[in-house]
Amino acid sequence: MTSSPGVPDPTSILAMAAARRTELSRNWATAEDLGAGATEMRKSGQLLGVYLTDPQPHYRFPAWQFQQDGWPVAHFSEMLRIMRDHGGYLDKDRSPTGWSEVEWFLTPHVLLNGECPAEVLAHDPQAVLEAARIEFIEDGNAGGF
Repeated sequence: MTSSPGVPDPTSILAMAAARRTELSRNWATAEDLGAGATEMRKSGQLLGVYLTDPQPHYRFPAWQFQQDGWPVAHFSEMLRIMRDHGGYLDKDRSPTGWSEVEWFLTPHVLLNGECPAEVLAHDPQAVLEAARIEFIEDGNAGGF
């Protein structure tokens, strides 16, 4: 497949995205690091795990979703539920890869004074929950801020 001059080949775009995801998640914990309950907590929507395929299929868990005691920040499962139920963040099998949610958490948000939700989680999880509610439920535009 050829692309127009100045436009990257779709294959190289996918490769660049995969490399970026690998780099971004490099220091995030694995299910093995977190212990036996991590996989079940991810499956039940209490933790956000991102799916990676290299070097083998596995999940990594962004550090910003955890309090200092190792448990998820307050309201985190509710935030995930709102995004997944109202934001179109599930794949064709209704399964999350986690990357759409990560993008939302790492993008500056107008309702959080331009801060990223991931930055606000540690000191004001209620504000992040309210931003998710307003964006995905009240505004009803499925993630369009």
